[in-house]
Amino acid sequence: MSVAAASCRELVTRIPAERLMLETDGPYLLPRDLEPKPATRRNEPMYLPHILATVASLRGERCRCACAPDHRQRASLLWLAQELSNLSS
Repeated sequence: MSVAAASCRELVTRIPAERLMLETDGPYLLPRDLEPKPATRRNEPMYLPHILATVASLRGERCRCACAPDHRQRASLLWLAQELSNLSS
């Protein structure tokens, strides 16, 4: 495991749940522990459950507990986007 990967694994345990958001916006950041490796070597939204399971495991949480704050964050981001849109109208 690289130093960067080890640092990320340690940092994810220190981020408060309400500040942690999982997303798949890194098409070239395929999880290294994903098996079998896809032929395209491209990160896709379908791998999010694998990423969630890894993050939950690192944090000592169940997947359901780890993903609950993500739903609230998404709602907050959607609300913020709507508010910003209203301001610019």
